[in-house]
Amino acid sequence: MRIRALVFRSEDVVPPVGVELSLNGSADLENLRQTSLPSAYLVRNEDLRAILKFKDLVVDRGVKHKAKGLARLLLGYKQFPLIEGNFESARQLGRSVRALLGNARKVQDQNVYFIGIAPAIFDEIWSASKMEGDAAGSGVNVDAGRSKSIDESPDVTSWMVQELYYRCQVPQDLADRFIGNSPSTVLVRQQIVLAANSENEVLITGDTGTGKDLVARAIHELSSRKGKKFLAINCGGIPSTLLESELFGYVKGAFTGALNSKEGLWKTAGEGTLFLDEIGDLPIESQAKILRTLEDGEIRPVGGEFGLKAGARVIAATNRDLFALVQKGEFREDLFYRLRSFLIRTPALRYHGEDIPVLADFMWKKVTKDNYRPLPRQIVESLNLYSWPGNVRELKKVLENLYTLFGSAGLRLDHLKGVFYLEGQQLPSQFAATKAAAATEKRSIEQAAAALHQLKQSQEVIRSLEIQFERMVAQRENMPDAAFKFALYELETLCRRPSLLGDSFPSVWGLLESLNRYQEPFPT
Repeated sequence: MRIRALVFRSEDVVPPVGVELSLNGSADLENLRQTSLPSAYLVRNEDLRAILKFKDLVVDRGVKHKAKGLARLLLGYKQFPLIEGNFESARQLGRSVRALLGNARKVQDQNVYFIGIAPAIFDEIWSASKMEGDAAGSGVNVDAGRSKSIDESPDVTSWMVQELYYRCQVPQDLADRFIGNSPSTVLVRQQIVLAANSENEVLITGDTGTGKDLVARAIHELSSRKGKKFLAINCGGIPSTLLESELFGYVKGAFTGALNSKEGLWKTAGEGTLFLDEIGDLPIESQAKILRTLEDGEIRPVGGEFGLKAGARVIAATNRDLFALVQKGEFREDLFYRLRSFLIRTPALRYHGEDIPVLADFMWKKVTKDNYRPLPRQIVESLNLYSWPGNVRELKKVLENLYTLFGSAGLRLDHLKGVFYLEGQQLPSQFAATKAAAATEKRSIEQAAAALHQLKQSQEVIRSLEIQFERMVAQRENMPDAAFKFALYELETLCRRPSLLGDSFPSVWGLLESLNRYQEPFPT
């Protein structure tokens, strides 16, 4: 069914956008959660009743009492709350909806709210709105041909989310497990769905604590192999002398102590999924055997003469820069490209800080087993200022320690400071200053980058530098470390030839010094 709706998004301060929803199944309704949240969808009262057919996904809040605010009636539900608004004018409606979204942001209630309104009021607001059809922002299924170009989008990640919206539907249970509403998090969820529909090998890269194992399990559970075995092996946690026998098995008499034959994990996985975690730590001698198994589809046990069928799908993960390891000769190039048939990058938490309040609320409820005592606002704000080098795993540990030490009642910012003090970390009161310093550093880099644009375009070495550096500043999080180091090397080489730079030499030399000081990826 198709329903006209007026969308108020969390950041809107202008009249809502008129859209046309296509709700043919529960997945269409669930996909609205991939958008900017919280959001309010205003529909005609008769259309509101039609949405009630999704009984398992919605909760009916009846007719709004004139003396009660929308926030009091709609916040705090896991399902989609519906209510008949009972408003007398468009002006009154607008004030109430914006108050609802403001309160939702304060308590980190990331949801979609459906509000039924009288046809006359709906038509009045609809006439004043313009049909934008912004699928990335509103999550609606409008004309796919009207999607934005990559140059019109704020960044590549947002453009990818918009384009992939038409290709995959993310189930709600995945959104409940891989938490977050930022474009980078939504993109990972979309890639999980697409990877699950494929049989290719998958390579998952990302910092420690970003949920690579969660991504691997989600791919398995959404694939046709669900219900079959999911076996994980830590390639860096097993001595190289034992790794091959653990992975491929061995036959009786293959080596001293092999009194009986043993089936390896690859064979044990059967037609399920084999997860090779920390594959960047895999010994070079074992890499050739894994590549051969992937290409031939046969497992050769240690000491065995005949191969066995390899039916398991392989998903690999690493927190190391495999491309750099390939350049050093420490990882096979052919295996690298075989594994990255489908590549997923799990983003570091510092790159999607807008998800921190949502993640903290989710983890706090799990830690405390209490859905009615949220974290105090000051603590959430302080958590949002920290760079989280340990990513989601570190955030979880801090919240667990906070609860273990101080419980959940009467928490103050001082309690969070105490947790960080015991862990030998920076105190939350210093986070803001640190982030401000990083922002200043970033601005100085961008200013120096602007100086590069003034260099003579006719000199090939300078143009090459401009291209490399613009890419480095704009897309640092997606760049391999090797590319970053190459850009630095090129810049340094150029700076050592001042005759090429003319009046721009001081600015570029200052840029080099700034980049050499800045070891971490650019803050966002």
